[in-house]
Amino acid sequence: MPAHDYRAEMSIRFAIWEHITGVAGLATAA
Repeated sequence: MPAHDYRAEMSIRFAIWEHITGVAGLATAA
């Protein structure tokens, strides 16, 4: 997988995770 595709997928997954968990979830994952 090209690096730019990987970064794009990670950005999408992070956005979905942020939407589901909210700031509290991000603080726990950080």
